[in-house]
Amino acid sequence: MSKTNHLNQRKGVWYYNRRVPKHILPLINDGRISKAGFIRYSLETKNKEEAIKRGNLADVEWDALFEQAELGKPTALNHSQAVRLIQAYVDRKNKA
Repeated sequence: MSKTNHLNQRKGVWYYNRRVPKHILPLINDGRISKAGFIRYSLETKNKEEAIKRGNLADVEWDALFEQAELGKPTALNHSQAVRLIQAYVDRKNKA
């Protein structure tokens, strides 16, 4: 698998780019998702290694939100709720 999965570089800056699964698109309330169902935002770095780190963190965040949506739980979270959600998600994945 590519180390730059979900990453694209434009004019030297790295961007996170991911499609939201169609079956959960109506369930997610997040302003970073386009009407076409894509997540696209700048990682605010030109450094590839830093972009990979930020992209990996974004993958975990979005995976946790997708899981919440599939379970029918709220997906609009404040920062502390998001951190707890991500920690719980990572703990579950590590136990599997």
